[in-house]
Amino acid sequence: MTRPRPAAGGGVAVLVPADRLVGWVNRFAGRNDGLAGLSATADAVLLTAVDGTTATLAVPFPPMSTHGREPVEALLHHLADLGVLGILLVRAGAHSVGLARAGVVVSSSTERSYVQGRTAAGAGRSSATSAGAATS
Repeated sequence: MTRPRPAAGGGVAVLVPADRLVGWVNRFAGRNDGLAGLSATADAVLLTAVDGTTATLAVPFPPMSTHGREPVEALLHHLADLGVLGILLVRAGAHSVGLARAGVVVSSSTERSYVQGRTAAGAGRSSATSAGAATS
């Protein structure tokens, strides 16, 4: 789990690995007097506690299909079905491609090329030459 950080619109955001999700939901229910409601959409699972506290679990790479499953079970099934993900990183002078499975990069390749930066060399000379020519 990552460090909690402020969420847009209030609240707290954390990243929870799939293998810790069931425990996180159980601890959420324990801290907030139990679960009053559990619902799912194609892009989120909403937990509502007895004390009114809510938690929204964002679905990575939506849409998620519930197929009659309980929402947390459907989310875990969705995460397991993600399989291999392609990764692409492009920046000045280099690019990388890779494949990741279960949060681990299993294959990657990087290529680099020299990119010459722009400089102001010569800019001062042309103005000095112009100034010298004007005084002669």
